[in-house]
Parts: sequence; structure tokens; C-alpha cells
Amino acid sequence: MVLQADLATWIEQEYRIAAREMLQSVSATHLEQHRPAFGQVIRPAPGSVLASPVPAHYDPVPDYFFHWLRDSAAVIGAVLELIGDGTLAEAGHAIVADFVAFSLDLDRLDGRKLADDPGYGAHVTADGRRYLRLREEMAQISGDRVRMEARFNPDGSLDIIRWGRPQLDGPAFRALVLMEYADAHGSSRALKALVDADVDFTLRHAGMDGVDIWEERLCGDYYTRSLQHALLSRAAAAASDRGDRAAAINTAVQRLSGLLESHWSSARGACLSAVSETPPTDRDVDFAVVLAALHANRTDGAHSVRDPAMQATLATLEGVFERDYAINRDDTTRAPAMGRYRGDVYQSGGAFYFSTLGAAEFHYRLAVSAVSRAIQLTDRNSAFLSRAAIAGAQPGSAQARALLHRGDAFMDTVQRFTPPSGELSEQFDQTDGRQTSARHLAWSYAAFITATAWRRRAVAAIR
Repeated sequence: MVLQADLATWIEQEYRIAAREMLQSVSATHLEQHRPAFGQVIRPAPGSVLASPVPAHYDPVPDYFFHWLRDSAAVIGAVLELIGDGTLAEAGHAIVADFVAFSLDLDRLDGRKLADDPGYGAHVTADGRRYLRLREEMAQISGDRVRMEARFNPDGSLDIIRWGRPQLDGPAFRALVLMEYADAHGSSRALKALVDADVDFTLRHAGMDGVDIWEERLCGDYYTRSLQHALLSRAAAAASDRGDRAAAINTAVQRLSGLLESHWSSARGACLSAVSETPPTDRDVDFAVVLAALHANRTDGAHSVRDPAMQATLATLEGVFERDYAINRDDTTRAPAMGRYRGDVYQSGGAFYFSTLGAAEFHYRLAVSAVSRAIQLTDRNSAFLSRAAIAGAQPGSAQARALLHRGDAFMDTVQRFTPPSGELSEQFDQTDGRQTSARHLAWSYAAFITATAWRRRAVAAIR
């Protein structure tokens, strides 16, 4: 591993690159995406957030020129960090205001208008028709169903391409990020309206099966349930009344708590991404569970980074990718590059920047917590603590330093597979480390920003 001082210098340099590149995806009104197969020319509106600003057509780079609810929430979370450290000032607040306005405008969309249009799909080519959403599906998109869309065109129109739907995590993630912004900077009427609507939506659909974070399967998804639980727990704590709505929120929180507990598997040594009647498979040990601990932004308790079950899940995943990825077997001196789950075949099926960065952030967050309260050794987290070179009897300050060092080991792995330009794609190949999948992924840059922000907090807390 490189000297920690050298790594710290690189991290701060890459942070500036990540901030610059991520912001290329925000309100990118100067860009266009032409989709000839669907007869579309898409020009992003102010407040939209592109998953990738690179116009692509699965050639082989995938087309990520969409406003995803989940990805956009991750980006706005990183914008909050840029506001907090002074990288963005008024421009950052304007970004949030535009994002709120754009998000509220999406609520006005109505797929029934498209479904009733005799010309729906008329400009779609014969090849494109294989992927065109059916009129019957479009006719269902109104009201709550709009918030169940995974993604929208960044011009504020409905996506007419078949995709994994319904999805339920986006509104909860968005509301959690905007609540954090409101706590730090105050709330506008529009922001409050959006958050209130997201809370109400989440309350109505808490615990409902949906398509998972990777948009691959319909299930009772841990990630979704965790973010729903975190949002409704905050809403319950903030409720000023004890009426029917407050009672309904508390009931939903209790139900979600029970559902989340059912995801733990002693046999797998991990919280599973989905629970079913069949025995769990390798597919169910999924990095999405670790991301939930970060995105839900809990500071303590069950399903936070302090939860031994979360720590066990991360340790189990480290073992999976150490064995599965040639780039990890070739260099055992570093922390492993992290992917999504065993057997992943999407694009290169390789390591993801936001997963590897998420592992770093997990350790940094835990380091901050350990300074004030030491982590206790349990049967579940012993492997995790061992990987971080922590003995259960160590004081919290010593644990925090070990966790900081372990987080840096993951950042060192990211450095190893980042080109001199600093650009970050979605994946890097598990065999040779070359960048693959979507280029300039906004979520990858956002993950670098939030990991670095938590590293700074950890360093400050340890001092």
C-alpha cells in the first residue's frame, strides 16, 4: 500500500476532479441525446441529474442519459457535501432548488395521455418496437405510479422504454437527502411539499415488493425497506401530533423493523438482499445491503454501520470478491475491489467504483462513531474486526485509527484502477482492471465525494 500521506494527497486531488465531473451531469441543458430508434431528441431541463452525461447507444457503452430517482438522490447528497465544505456556495443551493422544482414537475406526468394518443410509438423504428412500453403499461402511470418509475427522460418526460418497474426506493432516498439539507440550511415551501409527498408515498407502500436496486428482480428488497424504515422513523420523530397519521407511521416503522430483521442469515453470515421461501443463494449476498447502511444515514442501532450484522455482511462480501476477481487475487496486499454480488453478468460483471468507495465510506463512518464509543466484539462481527486489525478490547480511539487505515486501503484500491485523468466509469473489469460500462458515471463521482467527506470527519475526530 502507498504511504498514507501520498494517498491522502491523491484523494484530495481526485475529490476536486470528482466534483467537477459530477457537476457535468447536473442541469446539463447544453447537451442532447439522439435516440433514432425511438424518434427522440432529449435536451435536459434545469434540475435534472443525468446518470451519465455521455450520449451512448449500447455500442457497447450503455445509454444512461436518464434522470434516475436513486442516482439523482446520491448526486444531491454529494452536492450537500460540496456546499458544506465551501466547494459550492450559492450555486449549490440553486442546484438543490432546481432539483426540487424538477422533481415536483415529474408528479404532473400522466401516462394515460400517451396511451390515448393514436400516434404513440409512430416514430419508433421496427427494431425499437421490441423495447417500446405497451400502451397498457403507459395507461397505468398516474398518481403514485409516477413515483414508482425508475427513471425519467431528463427533459421531464416519461421514459417509453421497457425497464425494471415498479421501484420504491427512490422517493425515500430523495426525501432523506432533502431532510438533511433542510436540517443544515432550512427548508423552502417547495422542498417541504416534495418531502411530505415522498413521506406519504412511502407510508402508503412501505414493505411492498418492488424491483430491486439493480433493477433485475421483483422481490422484498432489503435496500428499499431499509431506506423506507429510515425515512418513516425520521417522520415519526418529527411528528407534532399523535393522531391517526402518526399512529400509521409508527405501525409502518414497526412492520418494516420486523421485515428487515428477517433478512439476516446465519448460514450466509450476512443480511440478504431478498428473502424468499427458497434457500438463499450467492445472489442474495449483495453489496446493496451495505449501500443501504450508508444511504439511510443512520448513526447508530440496527442496520447502521455500527450494527454487527452490517459489518458481517461487508466482511462476507470482501471474501466473495477476493476469491472471484482476478484483480484481487493478483494483489492481496490491498483491500479488495468490490462488486455487486457473485455471478453478476451485467456488462463486464466486474468491480464497481461506487461499491469499492462504499466500503471505504463504511469504515470512515464507523471510525467517526468509534472515537466516542468503542465497537464491541460479537459472534457476527469478529471477521470484520479482524480484517480491520481490531481487537475487541481496544479503546475506541485505537479502533478509529484502524478503521481509518482500512478505509484508506479501499481508497488505495480505487486509486490503483483510476486513470491519471481521474475519470470514473461505472465498472472496472475483474480480470484486467480496465474501465467498463457507462463512462463518467455521476454516482461513481458522488460516491468518491461522500467517502472523502467522511474520511475528513474521521481524521478530524481522531485528532
